[in-house]
Amino acid sequence: MAAEFSGVICKVLVMVVTMVALLFSAGVADGGPRYEYCLRKCIDRCDEYCRAMEYPHGGDCNMNGVCCCLS
Repeated sequence: MAAEFSGVICKVLVMVVTMVALLFSAGVADGGPRYEYCLRKCIDRCDEYCRAMEYPHGGDCNMNGVCCCLS
């Protein structure tokens, strides 16, 4: 009985680890498509702003969404 129970626990743990690994590989757990969209939007706006301010290489956003003009 104890062997069956530990076998079930092992199977459940393997399933949970597999699901977490799939979430991270799909990008769902670390921001997902919405975060990527916002970052791209930030980059586009930042680049446009920096070019208007006459920075020759435009601008870029870091992972926190802060705009940095590239000289």
